[in-house]
Amino acid sequence: MSDETQNNTKPVAPETKIRAAVQTASKFNRWLAIMAGVAILGIAILIVANVLLRYFTGKAIIGAEEIVQVTMVPVIFLAIGYCGQIGGHISVDILEPFLPQWFWRIVDPIVRTVGAVAFAAMCWQAIQSGIMAGEFNETTNIRRIPHQPMWFMLALGAGFAGIIELTKLWKTPGSTLVIEDKNDDH
Repeated sequence: MSDETQNNTKPVAPETKIRAAVQTASKFNRWLAIMAGVAILGIAILIVANVLLRYFTGKAIIGAEEIVQVTMVPVIFLAIGYCGQIGGHISVDILEPFLPQWFWRIVDPIVRTVGAVAFAAMCWQAIQSGIMAGEFNETTNIRRIPHQPMWFMLALGAGFAGIIELTKLWKTPGSTLVIEDKNDDH
């Protein structure tokens, strides 16, 4: 007798496993976006503190601009997958009313595949650049902030953006991939 019969459990359907994996990736993607939000909040606080310090004391925070530049990497790339997940990217649909629906059913998967391949290439190149940045101890000029973690954050964000593009292949063309959490308020 098999374990399934002895335990009176039914086998889990592959669709359920895929759905669970997509939901897990979606939740992780949301956390990446929250981390990007925290980073942009940190940028805002740093800029305000730098301006106030310069106004009241005539002295600036050394390397503040450099910190802002480096922090923009996680702001952009940790949120890029979530933006794609909710359909927040800019799209130009001027031609949509003029072309038949069957055209979009063909073009949409092609565009999503090209996007996934582009994000995969970006992820791979960022990993390679991160490894090299670590080997050569690349840092910023003033604060000596290492480049390697920024490359790996870029790779993480691009990787998840690629995963989101691939999961959209199983959705209706033109629809957004919104995975609802059980705890969502909306």
